[in-house]
Amino acid sequence: MENVTVIIGDNIAALRKANNLTQQQLADKIGYSNKAVSRWEKGECLPSVEILSTICEFFGVEFEYLIHKHENPVKIKKATVNANKIAITLLACLTVFTIATIVFVYVKLVHKINYWQAFSWAVPVSSLVVYELARRWSWNKIIRMITATVFLWTILTAIFLTVIDIVNVWPLYLIGIPVQIIFVLLFIMSKGDKNSK
Repeated sequence: MENVTVIIGDNIAALRKANNLTQQQLADKIGYSNKAVSRWEKGECLPSVEILSTICEFFGVEFEYLIHKHENPVKIKKATVNANKIAITLLACLTVFTIATIVFVYVKLVHKINYWQAFSWAVPVSSLVVYELARRWSWNKIIRMITATVFLWTILTAIFLTVIDIVNVWPLYLIGIPVQIIFVLLFIMSKGDKNSK
C-alpha cells in the first residue's frame, strides 16, 4: 500500500491545480505559508488534523476523499463564500448601526441635540469591520479594495458633516484623491505577488 502522506499530498496538489490555484493562493485561503503547502504536496510531511479539516472544508470534500487516490479531482463550487460568514458580517455592521442609534438617542434625550452625524460615522466604521473580516477570511482582494475605498470616502464625509457648522472643510476631499491612487496601486501590486507557485 502506498504511503498515506504521499496520497494526501498528491490529492491536495490535484485539488489545487484542478481549481486553478497557486500554492500561494491556497496558502492564503487556508492561512498557512506556501512553503507548508509545498511540503504537504511533496509528501515530506503530513498536515495536522486541523489543517486537513480546513483543506476539506475549503475544497468541499470529506476527509475520506483525501486518503484515497482519484482519477479526477473535484472542483470547488462557485459559491465559495460561506453563508455564515456573510451573516456574521451583516450582523457586525448592524451592531455598528445599533450603537450609532443608541448614541443618537442618548444625545437627543440627555443633551437635547439632534446629533444625526452619528449615522454618518457608522458607515466608515462598518466598512472597517467588513474590511477586517474580509482580510481574516481571505475573501477576494476586490472586496477588500472596495471596502477600503468606501472607508476612505465615508470617513472624509463624516468629518466634513461633523465640522461643517464650524468651518468649511471641503478641501478635505482633496486628500482622498492621492490616497485612493495609493489604494489602487497597492491593490495592483498585491495581485502580482500571488502569481508565484
